[in-house]
Amino acid sequence: MKLKIKLTLAERFGRAVSSLEPDNTPNIITSSSEGGITVKFTFDRIASAIASLDDYLSNLRIATEIEELGEE
Repeated sequence: MKLKIKLTLAERFGRAVSSLEPDNTPNIITSSSEGGITVKFTFDRIASAIASLDDYLSNLRIATEIEELGEE
């Protein structure tokens, strides 16, 4: 069984998401469209999904905060 998760973010997160892409594993696919940024995750186990999503969202928060500091 595969667990698939789709995260949709506003366009304003584009630069932060791009900064995370070099660390993406093959189970993370990022794309953008007029509606914003889509990040798709595929996992084999729920525990892996929880750990990876926690890591990704924490890193996204940090990247966003760094970007905001640069704009000040």
